[in-house]
Amino acid sequence: GELPFGEDWNWEASVLYTSVDADLVTNSVWNVVRADRIADPDACAADALCSAAVNPSGALDAARPGNWTDQEIRYMRQGAQAVSKFDMVAGQAFVSGSLFEMPAGSVGMAFGIETRRETGYAKPDSITEAGESIANQTYTTNGAYETDEAFIEVDVPLLADMTAFESLSLNLQYRFTDYSTFGSDDAWRAGLNWQVTDWLRARGNISTAYRAPSVTDLYSGGVQSFDFFTDICEAAVSGIQDGDNAWENCELDGIDPATFEQFSSQYPVTAGGNPNLTPETAETLTYGIVLTPGGVLEGLQVSVDFWDIEVDNLFGRAGSDGQLDACYEGPVGLTAPECSQFQGRNPNTGIPIDFINFTTNFPDDPVKTNGWDLGINYAFDLGGQDFNVSLNGTFTDENTFYS
Repeated sequence: GELPFGEDWNWEASVLYTSVDADLVTNSVWNVVRADRIADPDACAADALCSAAVNPSGALDAARPGNWTDQEIRYMRQGAQAVSKFDMVAGQAFVSGSLFEMPAGSVGMAFGIETRRETGYAKPDSITEAGESIANQTYTTNGAYETDEAFIEVDVPLLADMTAFESLSLNLQYRFTDYSTFGSDDAWRAGLNWQVTDWLRARGNISTAYRAPSVTDLYSGGVQSFDFFTDICEAAVSGIQDGDNAWENCELDGIDPATFEQFSSQYPVTAGGNPNLTPETAETLTYGIVLTPGGVLEGLQVSVDFWDIEVDNLFGRAGSDGQLDACYEGPVGLTAPECSQFQGRNPNTGIPIDFINFTTNFPDDPVKTNGWDLGINYAFDLGGQDFNVSLNGTFTDENTFYS
């Protein structure tokens, strides 16, 4: 609608609701616990369901699946089911119009508010959650957060219709956000747009940004992963020596580095969300030129832009292999913080017990990247037909993920 205090002042309000429901059923998953039980005559005899399903000989020939009966297969087969529901409710209202006139044009402004609530729920069947399925053990995800925001944007025409300044305008933006999960944050942007001549335009922006953790990032109950490891306690591979902190810590966990051989290249690790996550923040700088020569090259546009981005407080999962190394290379006594991520070693296989590696922030490891973008677009007419040819390319000069 229109507002009464100016011809070009308007208001707009909206409400958005989205919902994604999923019900995933898989009929060809195996119950590992039942498969182990039916292959053990004594254990099977103690289970009435197993006894009723086993073949007349009284034992399952686990090495010969071609001889399994339908009853045995039905006993071992699991109908896996996972249900999930993710909802978002959002409302926004803003006002826009012209503040006043300047010699170069009208100063425009828009401001408004926004509110949003997101909820997420995902639950596997009880067998999968208990870790009895051949599928990766998965835990329930359940959580929600709310956010309230206020924003303002101003367009200021600085110069116009002058030599070397056909137009020069400044754009300013600011957004304040308050999250129920981690508190408040803000972001801003300042941009200049300079039309030098009718064929040359220069532009530049400097801004901040943030990426807030999602419902899954915060509240995922976890899923079992199988991460690759090169076990530091295998001295023949890692090169640790008697007297090193790692050697002594491995011995404290019941492993002799001199004789230990890694059981498997992959160890089970539980990966999940972290309700204490805080947002990633970023600083961005871009500047470039746009050429539209006209004349015999009418329809040609060429743009060249430089960009420089740094992201701080990145969140994600640290390498599980590195976490194991950090534990054993820490002080003798297994007191490094990384040692709390697992509960010792399996005495038979040496595999870390209950290894947990949830999402976390990395405040000391910024991501830095910069480079150039090139865009060429040529529109022309040939034989009464319209054609358009374009070329877009990016050159990345620096891409540093960890300091």
